[in-house]
Amino acid sequence: MAAKEILFQQDARAKLLRGVDGIARAVRVTLADAHVPAEAVDTDLLDLDEALTRLAAIDERKAELIQLNYFGGLTFREMEALTGLSSSTLDRELRLARAWMKAELSRE
Repeated sequence: MAAKEILFQQDARAKLLRGVDGIARAVRVTLADAHVPAEAVDTDLLDLDEALTRLAAIDERKAELIQLNYFGGLTFREMEALTGLSSSTLDRELRLARAWMKAELSRE
């Protein structure tokens, strides 16, 4: 999955969770709507996308939590509601995922 697509999917998920009147509303966001030129994609972003793909192959939940937190901008409470994970599990999973991503990205 391309890094831009991840960003836009997470933005859509965040908008889904943040319904104005408390009612979840889906917002469809596509790359065609983005109008981002291909040359605007930074190599670092591509490295990040590749690292996230490798993490997802090892532990899909950790990769999704990284995406929700960093790209989606979701708070712990929003992530708890979306995933059903407890605060302590969420904290532990994110710490492990961050450490893995840091190690992986430092190798590149």
